[in-house]
Amino acid sequence: MTTLIKNVQLFRGDGSGAERKDVLVSGQKISAIGSFSDRIAADIYDGQGAYLSPGWIDFHNEADHQALSIKNMHHSEILKQGVTTVVGGHDGVSLAPASINSLRYFRNWGGEAHGINWKSFSQFLSFWDKSHLAVNFGSLVGYSSLRAMICGGHYAPCSGQKMNTLLVLLKDSLISGAAGLSVDLHLGHNSGQFLREIEKVAKVLNEKNKILVLDISPNSFAIRKDLLLWLKNIPCRIVVNNIMAMGGKEDALLKELFRLDNVYLEYPMGAQDLPIFRFMPEWFLQNPELNWKSLQDPWIKNRVLKDMPAVSGKDTRIVRTRHSPALVGLTISEYAKHCDFKDTKEALLYLASSTYGQTAISKAPRRSYPHWLGSPKVVFSGQSARVAIESREHPGLWHGDRQPAEFMATLINSKVLSMSEAISKMTYLPAKLLNMAGQGMVQEGFSANFTLFEVQPGPRRKDKILIKAVFVNGKLAWEKDSGVVNSKLGIAVKSN
Repeated sequence: MTTLIKNVQLFRGDGSGAERKDVLVSGQKISAIGSFSDRIAADIYDGQGAYLSPGWIDFHNEADHQALSIKNMHHSEILKQGVTTVVGGHDGVSLAPASINSLRYFRNWGGEAHGINWKSFSQFLSFWDKSHLAVNFGSLVGYSSLRAMICGGHYAPCSGQKMNTLLVLLKDSLISGAAGLSVDLHLGHNSGQFLREIEKVAKVLNEKNKILVLDISPNSFAIRKDLLLWLKNIPCRIVVNNIMAMGGKEDALLKELFRLDNVYLEYPMGAQDLPIFRFMPEWFLQNPELNWKSLQDPWIKNRVLKDMPAVSGKDTRIVRTRHSPALVGLTISEYAKHCDFKDTKEALLYLASSTYGQTAISKAPRRSYPHWLGSPKVVFSGQSARVAIESREHPGLWHGDRQPAEFMATLINSKVLSMSEAISKMTYLPAKLLNMAGQGMVQEGFSANFTLFEVQPGPRRKDKILIKAVFVNGKLAWEKDSGVVNSKLGIAVKSN
């Protein structure tokens, strides 16, 4: 089966400029790039002069954290954004390897892991291949999930035989195709012992050429120097996310982080989904004797309220909760008014307590962007699974969220990036970090995942990027004019 995509301006993904080319696809692979005006193919698609790039990769996607149903992940909405591959397993939590203990973590995002019939990472990837969903899927392994399987939870000791068993399980997952390991330092295990655990795990990641993704918090390290010293002990490649949570201290930190050859940064393009526990002070999360019922104690409640970060009620919204679906879509300000709370922090605390922490909150996307996004060590993430989720009470709620095309257009219009640089950060760089061979570039022998888009001139040099079509593994998956064409082309993407 051959497909010819002709008359396009081609971005190869490596940062080079656009070229007028045709692309020939055989099966799921790119077979030739050139000028093929007389070439015959089973399917011919005329790009009409639009831009063609490698399919966009969402480096950090929350689809798996929903876990409400493997088939209920709004894949057509992901395709409409130009994304052909998503990467899950972030924030220390992954769908595989799986056990009863590890799957409980999905409740933190308001999800429930139904229909899971695998244990190992290889079984998980096999399931994904048989499911044939709309987008390609790759995944990290969550360290919290591993710890839950081997040790039973966050606070149980992990040393000796338990650590050896954990490392064997991690190695098996990496060999099967996991892209690396994610660690969430919000969860209260950033003690010296825990950090020494990560140093041991990082040696395995370095041996297998896989990455470590760290989700940091403002209090992960009391002193910036401590963070930098610790990172210098990590031998593998590191991607640090949530850097903007440092509360105005990030610029000084970034200058030093960029000096470390193995450290990269992740920056979210749109709204971020956060489990509600992220808004709780770390002393509360770190104390195994405290739970959500503890918030009924007036002394604990008042102390938590005092130490909680400031919350903008208008910019935060309930996106998932297992206990009260009717609340989905409300801003925290609306929820506070509904429950007769004058203070948004108190409303958020009551929401956390009444739903037993099983709620996800969305923070609105930023509208201004720092200069350092142009650095070659910054990768973009979209978390695009949630953008078009609608509730019965709030239809069309998410259509105003910033999407990848809008985000990139803003950076290009602001002269932060060129078009070729923006494309590279969504294609070549994530594929390189994740060690996904054959992905992220338009090159002979590579996977035939493409995003076709055009630039629409706007007033005051505010051009727009409009997605026209998306190809997944050699076939047309979505076209703007005709809607979803084929929603069963996605495969499991393995890290080599």
